[in-house]
Amino acid sequence: MAKKRVLDVLAEVQRVAAEVGTVDYVPADLSRLEEGVRRFTLYFDWPESQRLRGVLNMARQEEAVGNDVAALLEEGEGLIGQMERRLAEGLVAQGQGLAELKASFERVSGVGGREVRRLENLLEQIDDAQKQGMLLPGEVERARKLSLTLRKKLESSVVQTAPGEVTVMDPAAQAKIRALELEHAGRHLGDVLAEYGPLISARPELEAHARDLNDAMVAGTLTEEAIGAWQQELGTQRDALRAEQQAQLEELERALADLSASDEAAKARLSLGLARHTLEEGGLAGDELRDLELTLSALRLSPDGGDTLRQHRELSELERSARDVAGASEELASQIAEAREALGRGETVNVDALYDVLERRMGQAAQEREELDTRADHVVQEYDSVRNLAGETIQRLGRLADTLSPAWPGTALGTGP
Repeated sequence: MAKKRVLDVLAEVQRVAAEVGTVDYVPADLSRLEEGVRRFTLYFDWPESQRLRGVLNMARQEEAVGNDVAALLEEGEGLIGQMERRLAEGLVAQGQGLAELKASFERVSGVGGREVRRLENLLEQIDDAQKQGMLLPGEVERARKLSLTLRKKLESSVVQTAPGEVTVMDPAAQAKIRALELEHAGRHLGDVLAEYGPLISARPELEAHARDLNDAMVAGTLTEEAIGAWQQELGTQRDALRAEQQAQLEELERALADLSASDEAAKARLSLGLARHTLEEGGLAGDELRDLELTLSALRLSPDGGDTLRQHRELSELERSARDVAGASEELASQIAEAREALGRGETVNVDALYDVLERRMGQAAQEREELDTRADHVVQEYDSVRNLAGETIQRLGRLADTLSPAWPGTALGTGP
């Protein structure tokens, strides 16, 4: 919030200086945003990447007519930071997954055949990408499916001869196959939740269904078919939501065109243009459209929006900040909704009290981070004392220790709770 206030002041200083002709116009440097777009081109379907492309397009458009783009540069820098953290987290997870897949490959390599060779080639591709700091989620998913198929084939070869000379699968092997299927389904569900997170959070019925699937996973009844069907439905619903938001955007554009010229109206039109670019890049713009509706309501009451508009913006900034802090969004959701309703009635709200909640959650996250650092050190030290022992459990512990050692605290595992 402090950074935003400073940016607003600097923008006003630049505007006044330009009016009186005391400073020369200096073009903004967009190279950092352009480099960020190039760097994350491979991850074009990330919401942050879609948003960054929209921010860059809008910055170029505003820069061309000599408008201030400081706020756009600030947002772009924030998006790049978010993607850097997401990439770091993804590399840690991919490295752990690669270690698990390699261990699985050692078990199934003796099966032979085309599928084993395909799995080996995929592991080589993922290994190369990991060394280059790149994510290959498609290849990882294909490797998981192949590994599951081969593991099931291997376990199915374990049979028993039942009374009457009937050959049946060993019950222990059956249980192992089901455990493998559940593990694969759980990972697939996690991927789907990450991919469609913005859509799921925008619709309560989808959040409820996500909880049902999580409950099914805990109960051991989750199936790959159920996840695949839901994934297809989510794709259809995302397209429908984007079309709804496009129609909503056009309505807001017509409403803003009827407003008298003012600095706040100009800011609203800038936000509208950014929302349009975000939708064009394939992203969703639910937060932006909601903020635009609130801005429009405030501007209809007062040309400058008054205190109401400022507090609406502070609430939106608070809401976005809370998403990066464990537990903060859940605790603040109802309070933010009540504050918005109060502003709609023309009342004043205490935004500082809500920021106190966020600061408390941030303090808790920092404490959890310290505890996780200690636990990670303990895992690595304990593994050092048993690394010479044999067995699958020791091997798995070794893979986990290897993951923790380079990741803690320099990458995302050490930066979040």
